[in-house]
Amino acid sequence: MITYPAVRQDLAFVVDETVTAGELVEAAREAAPEVREARFVSEYRGEQIGLGKKSVALAVAFQSPDRTLSNADAAELRGRVVRALAARFGAELRT
Repeated sequence: MITYPAVRQDLAFVVDETVTAGELVEAAREAAPEVREARFVSEYRGEQIGLGKKSVALAVAFQSPDRTLSNADAAELRGRVVRALAARFGAELRT
């Protein structure tokens, strides 16, 4: 069995205080079959995030079972995750 390399990215999302990291991880995994790993990294609260909000960072790994992913593939998959979390939780990608 040939294993193709994973593309790893850290993504931080601003969400309401009530959204759990577990919910974000689950939704990220559901966003695309190529999401091989999604795990909680850290949580941050502060003035720049806003009252009633927090920033949750996730480590995400995208991997295809049949080919090496290009940068464009990874960007499209990241977009799927961002759109899924925005739709479900109102999450905003933190840049």
